[in-house]
This record gives sequence, structure tokens and C-alpha cells, in this order.
Amino acid sequence: MECWRVFYTKSRAEKQCEERLRAANIEVFLPKRRVIRQWSDRKKKVIEPLFRGYFFAYVDERGRLDVLEDRGIVGSVRIGSELVAMPQREVDTLLLLQKTQTPEIIQCKSGRGMGGQGGADDVEIEEVVGLVEIPAPSIGAEVEIEYGVMKGLRGQVLHQRGKDYLVIRIHSIRQAIKVNLPMDWVREVIV
Repeated sequence: MECWRVFYTKSRAEKQCEERLRAANIEVFLPKRRVIRQWSDRKKKVIEPLFRGYFFAYVDERGRLDVLEDRGIVGSVRIGSELVAMPQREVDTLLLLQKTQTPEIIQCKSGRGMGGQGGADDVEIEEVVGLVEIPAPSIGAEVEIEYGVMKGLRGQVLHQRGKDYLVIRIHSIRQAIKVNLPMDWVREVIV
């Protein structure tokens, strides 16, 4: 049965693996981010993998073995003895986040909760009848985005260095992404 499998890559081999496996007609996904790199004489926008050392392919067992034959792939990601299968909703979340990036977006770290910003559509207000103040979600609250292109994504509120962030967890690889957006764009979810 085909599903999204997660693989470890050699250091800095993610993009080359993506090119080779696409050329071999294997459906692959390598989430990327735009970052600004500082050199001594200039700054440059570059695209790099969102999760260093991880690579995703939509394959069955035979396809998984084909992916493992690539010279840049180190192995399949496992939790215990089980191969990790990434749920489609996590892939959809990463695709959506990738589409909404601004140039200064996302820092991502393993395990804890991560760094970044996400863009979103403008909200148009036709007529204001009256204003009602709604308290901001509390720190640690589970929330869902109600406006913009990230509408429907869920995460947890994190307050760090005077700013509010939404932490979106990718459970299958035990990573998380921290997105900065207005807290009045989210609503608390009763779990």
C-alpha cells in the first residue's frame, strides 16, 4: 500500500535526492523554506530544506526499497520497530505552510517548537456594526486559524520574546514549526 514514507538523508543531500528520485518517476516531497544568508560582503535569499536530513516519498514497500538505493538516502525513519508513515494531513499542512512563506520566514528546530512567520490573505471588512472585545487565546491553548490562506490549520499558542506564535506540530517526525501571525486570526479550540 502506498503512503508517505520518511527517510534520512546524508548531510546536505536532500535536494540532490529530490532531483534524482523525481527523474526516476518517484513521487517525492521536500518541504523547503526561504531564508536570508549573511556573508561578509552581501546578503542573499536562499532556499533550503525545512527539515534538514529528512526526505519524504509516496511509495509502497517496493518503492521504499528503490528509494533506499539512492546514494543520498541513509535509511528509513522508524519509531521503535515501525516504519514511519506520514499522514496526508501533515503533508497538506507542510504544503500550505510552504506556499505562504514570506522571505524572512521560518526557523525550524527539532523537537521543541520552532521559529518563523507565515503570510496570509488580507481580511476585508465591509461595514463595522459594533465592536466586541474577544480575549486573546491563552498561552498553550489549542487554536485553529480562521482567516487567510492558512485557514483551518491547528496549532498551539506560544509566547516568546514579546511575540505570539502558533506552533504547528508534525508528529510523524517529531518536529514543529513556529509561525508568527496575528492572534485575532485564530480561535481557541475546545478539545
